Amino acid sequence: MPILRFYLATWQKGDTVITGVEEPANTDKFVVAEGVSIDTSTLVSPDPSNSLPRDIVSAAIEVSGIVPDDTINPSALGIDDEDLHSDENKIQYREVIVKLHRGHVLNEMVNSFKAIDLNNDTVGFQMIMPNGKIEIAEDGGGVTRDSLTEFWDEFYEQCTLGTSQKVPFLRHDFGEEEWRAVAKIICFGWTSQGYFPLQLSLPFMEQSIFGLFTTDVVESFYKVVPEHESKCLQNAITDFSKIDLEELLDVLGAHDVRKSPNQSNIARIVQEIAHKELIQTPMFVADCWGDILKNILITEDQLYALYLNLKPSSRSVVKLLSFPDTMTIEETSVSQHLKRFVRELDSDHLRKFLRFTTGSDLMIIKTIYVSFVNVTGLARRPVAHTCSCMLEISSSYESYPQFRSEFISVLESNIWIMDII
Repeated sequence: MPILRFYLATWQKGDTVITGVEEPANTDKFVVAEGVSIDTSTLVSPDPSNSLPRDIVSAAIEVSGIVPDDTINPSALGIDDEDLHSDENKIQYREVIVKLHRGHVLNEMVNSFKAIDLNNDTVGFQMIMPNGKIEIAEDGGGVTRDSLTEFWDEFYEQCTLGTSQKVPFLRHDFGEEEWRAVAKIICFGWTSQGYFPLQLSLPFMEQSIFGLFTTDVVESFYKVVPEHESKCLQNAITDFSKIDLEELLDVLGAHDVRKSPNQSNIARIVQEIAHKELIQTPMFVADCWGDILKNILITEDQLYALYLNLKPSSRSVVKLLSFPDTMTIEETSVSQHLKRFVRELDSDHLRKFLRFTTGSDLMIIKTIYVSFVNVTGLARRPVAHTCSCMLEISSSYESYPQFRSEFISVLESNIWIMDII
């Protein structure tokens, strides 16, 4: 306990109460606590070196029960001194290195995160190449982003249904423990790298995080089903008389609809289907994720903004490119090739370009630095450093088609081996 260095005393003179740090003249008593008073006539004169009489301080300490610092010891408080320094009372922090093999990242990460405590463990990744050797790369963020991207690519393929947006489906080999591990991976990706699985349906994620959804479930459902089903359902709601009834019945039958559709009930049927597919069916997963994802501490508006801001577009990716302040004529020409190349990429290749240069297929990096090297012949190829988000390209390209051809070959190879420290 700290020793009090300054005392605010209450003095009483008749019916008048005075508060201060020194004794006023002609006071009757010094009140040190409620219901407790000391007759000032028994007190000695103040020590000029102290603003309060020493006896008053001693009396106040005695009445209040304050124990001086030099008398404090753990045993006086019923605490064993050894307990204060025991390992059980210390927070245990672990450094966990998750070793992954490309093509098996989904199961390996799920199994690893079952035992990971997000509050006390620091997590890093090592990628094992097909020859059994560890990729020569230090994880300055790039390896983590690449591991998360590969995990979610496999997760979308093996654990979800849907097209542009997806919802989890129940697997016989995925129980509560496995789904909770996936929720931990979502939290880890978000807190460590700002990565969030945007391809998961927004209403489903709202239900998982907040316990309710506010986004239009029908509009999201149109992004989950194939395009021809989406158009068929939308046309049926707009003008039921002009639709192909047989095609509509096939679409409704695929979702186990037992009602006969007509102009008056088709909108309600689509609403019911959307709620069933996006909320009811994956509710077990949402329940498994709920108590973990609430730790993300994000609002509904912020979650909605993520779905808008993290999704890459050609325009937004071009803005990430940062070129040297001074460039030669050849370098300026290649920089224009690169901008044109990015603008022409479709959504799939755009995600691959981002992953190649940053390790992530989302807009979680603010800048992609471009540098030029003088490499020709067979050795000429784009080289990316994902930890520093640095892209090295040759300045020797003679034409845009030549540049595009070589860069597309790199992106379509789907070989993501990090061999640069």
